[in-house]
Amino acid sequence: ATSRALYMSRQHLLELDSHGAIGSHGHRHVVLGRMPARIAQDQLRRSMALLDEWGCQAVTSFSYPYGSLEACSLDAARCATALGLRFAFTMERAGNADLAQPMFLARFANNDLPGGSAPLWPAASLFDQAPTARWHRNP
Repeated sequence: ATSRALYMSRQHLLELDSHGAIGSHGHRHVVLGRMPARIAQDQLRRSMALLDEWGCQAVTSFSYPYGSLEACSLDAARCATALGLRFAFTMERAGNADLAQPMFLARFANNDLPGGSAPLWPAASLFDQAPTARWHRNP
């Protein structure tokens, strides 16, 4: 009963999937960047297999568990790409100047932005003051 109150139902997943809004987060929420590539790929493969079993057809994205630089390794990105995932989100708090590194997209937490509980920048200067993504990009 508790899980029904806390988690989405299959119907919710399918509704999001119909809008292309379902992504993988790995099978056991482990730091993929600290694992051998074969284990990281297995974690992703298992997650994708479950989503497929539940009827999700449009899974093209991934969010690295924990999202740290260490979690978002080049090997983990290669594993995700090999399984057909086209883009992935890190927890680097920054803007993306371009889409040259789609497997390492930075993002902001809601609380970091104007209107959040601890905004890092005022709305008027957000785009001038927020850093640009740097992880896995050439200097």
